[in-house]
Amino acid sequence: MEEIIINGRKFTAREPAGYEVDKFIVEFLDDNLQPIKEKIPEANVALIKMVFGLSEEEIKELPNSIYRKLTEMAGKYIAGISEDEQKK
Repeated sequence: MEEIIINGRKFTAREPAGYEVDKFIVEFLDDNLQPIKEKIPEANVALIKMVFGLSEEEIKELPNSIYRKLTEMAGKYIAGISEDEQKK
């Protein structure tokens, strides 16, 4: 787990279950593993929920600056997990 602090608020990233990641990929990425443009807002919410465990209501109440930072951090966290698994 990894903790980050944004504007004085602590968020803890957790490694999602394989099923969660697979479901996310099927729902929000195309065959080339690129985001489906029409689904980017929903994908961002799903990514934050999956990595930081926040509810959809909590995410909707986040200020834009925190929302954007969490989206960025969640993407990097998932990418880092994938890289680590590929190295094994």
